[in-house]
Amino acid sequence: MSGLSARIADSLIESRIIKEEDRGLYEYGIRQFCFATLNLVTEICIGIMCGMLKECIAFLIAYIPLRRFAGGLHAKSELRCYGLSTLVFGVGLAFIRIGRTMRSTIVLPILFFVACGIVVSVAPVDSSAKPLDEVERKVFRKHTQCILVVHIILFVLAFILFWDIAVILVVADAMLSAMLIFGIIKNKFSVR
Repeated sequence: MSGLSARIADSLIESRIIKEEDRGLYEYGIRQFCFATLNLVTEICIGIMCGMLKECIAFLIAYIPLRRFAGGLHAKSELRCYGLSTLVFGVGLAFIRIGRTMRSTIVLPILFFVACGIVVSVAPVDSSAKPLDEVERKVFRKHTQCILVVHIILFVLAFILFWDIAVILVVADAMLSAMLIFGIIKNKFSVR
């Protein structure tokens, strides 16, 4: 990806779209965009191969904004991040498949509200690669809480009307709460 982002930055400099002194910033941004695109394409392909494209898209819509602001476990390299993201996504789809067959009206809300409780009590969780200052912490916490309110409203409606959507919300929030816990554990044992 570094070679591709360097070539694109070269092209932008030659076309006088960006300045040479901004090369590093643009290379980084292009590389991040490429990895995010690769992640998204991989996850959609997995969803298609599993016959779960709708569930895949719904999971990503629920999970990505919350993960963006709540934080959690972060990998040290882009390749590890890609692998971790793909693993989380695959496990999430497996849990969605299992959850669709479960019709327990007690277990699902308990799992959902426990996951929400974990997210509310610990988010945002930063990392050594992406430390948050106090202002960012407050802003990210507020965004996380707003997204969770939307999830709660959607969960209540979906629990009554659309079981599969309720399951997806539970899995998304549970997977995120696990990522937060793993992030806290990693932060506790790593040197900053």
